[in-house]
Amino acid sequence: MSNPHPSADASRIAALEAEVAALERQLAASKEVKPAGEARGRLVEFLEYTPDAIFIKDPQGRYTNVSNTFLALAGKTLEQVIGRTDDELFEPKLAASFKGQDEAVRASGAPAHFEDTLDYQGRALNFLTRKFLLPTGEVAGIASDVTAQRAAQRLHQDTERRLELALEGTGIGVFENDLSSGFGQWSPSGFRILGVEPPPALIGSYALWRERVHPDDVERAEAAHEAARTRGGPWSMEFRIVRKDSGEVRWLSAYGQFTHRDGTTISTGAALDITEQKQSQERLAEQARTLETLNQVGAVVGAELDLGTIVQKVTDAGVELTGARFGAFFYNLSAESGEMLTLYTLSGAKRSDFDQFPHPRATQIFKPTFDGTEIVRSDDITKDSRYGHNAPTRGCRPTTCPSAAISRSRSSHDRAK
Repeated sequence: MSNPHPSADASRIAALEAEVAALERQLAASKEVKPAGEARGRLVEFLEYTPDAIFIKDPQGRYTNVSNTFLALAGKTLEQVIGRTDDELFEPKLAASFKGQDEAVRASGAPAHFEDTLDYQGRALNFLTRKFLLPTGEVAGIASDVTAQRAAQRLHQDTERRLELALEGTGIGVFENDLSSGFGQWSPSGFRILGVEPPPALIGSYALWRERVHPDDVERAEAAHEAARTRGGPWSMEFRIVRKDSGEVRWLSAYGQFTHRDGTTISTGAALDITEQKQSQERLAEQARTLETLNQVGAVVGAELDLGTIVQKVTDAGVELTGARFGAFFYNLSAESGEMLTLYTLSGAKRSDFDQFPHPRATQIFKPTFDGTEIVRSDDITKDSRYGHNAPTRGCRPTTCPSAAISRSRSSHDRAK
């Protein structure tokens, strides 16, 4: 999650450093022979009116100077603080933390920042403290109250978490991409929608997005995005992606707008998985197409008197509704060799293609259709367990065997294949 004011801590640290410099100048002035009394008075005034908690400790860890704000937070008078150590003024855990910080500053000789929580009149206050070593070997520090700032950050983080929960629940991924660098900030759901585990920094990239777009949609999606950037304003598009975790193809709807910031173009927007919506639209379209076909067949049956014309229309409709390459309607023919099916109508193929095709017989595969007991379906007739058990061919001839066959029972006398 991002900080709502990313430069806030840096600004506060800069302010603390300015106060440190001022304090060092006051301390230096207080040691001058002339005018020593006036300089010392300015230091006392500085410590009295500064809003921060300022303190100085001698090499033994005893307080030698403190500001009025420090006294108020400690709940002590000046006499109760001067000459005392952290162990004498604060509870053990907090005293140990303060002493550890002092030791770290003494060991490194460099200024350092620390953050502590202090209980003040039943409230937990957050303080950002800059400690540094004086030439005299004393440790000085300036502690600034950052409670309100930390509360604002926590509120922002809580708001972002609630927003993220809402986004996860709706499947919406939010993103902000810098088009110059190719990188940007994405929400966790922005990664998950692509089947990618969100990285800790939540940094996404154009390359990652392009990698997951379906190969057949990449060119179209890129062209739409570039056209939108050229004309400016909001943009929207629909495209397919291939999830990284499962390889599943999903439909996304993305929308957003372009803005300009610090000399670069930023694309900000959101993406929603609309796969179920697309599937519903396809089912509705298929149902509408089926209904239209059936209505056409019904109109022919109701108006046409020629049986051949009616059966041909039904055969054509069967091919269209099933998506088959071709369809044929057979009827029973009794002969000395037994009952067999004879081609009556054909759709999607030439009748000459069936000239060498033997008449289907009541074999193990097709017997249910002759008996009118069930519908027979087979994706590959040669792999059907009932195939090849009847003499004389033990299966169809290689030159005439179709790659697939579907036989549907109509009545005890008419069969459709």
